[in-house]
Amino acid sequence: MSEADSQYESQYDSPDDEPAGRPAANASDAAGWEMPEPTGVPAVDEAVADVSGLDRLPTGEHVAIYDAVHRKLQDALADLDGA
Repeated sequence: MSEADSQYESQYDSPDDEPAGRPAANASDAAGWEMPEPTGVPAVDEAVADVSGLDRLPTGEHVAIYDAVHRKLQDALADLDGA
C-alpha cells in the first residue's frame, strides 16, 4: 500500500467518513429508482430502458451496457446536429 493510500485509509476509516462529493454506495438508492417519463426521442428512451435493466444483470456485465448506452446517446446527439 502506498503512503497516499495509507493516509487515506487512516483518514477515512468508515464509509460515513468519506469526503464530500463522494457519497457512500447505498443499495436502497437503486431500489427506489423509477423509470423516468419518456422523452419522445426513441434512441434516448431506448437507452434509458437499457439502463433500467441493470439490476437484473451481474455487475460484470454492466460495463458493456454502459458502453452501448453511451454509443446510443452519442448517436442521438449526432443526429440532432445533423438535422
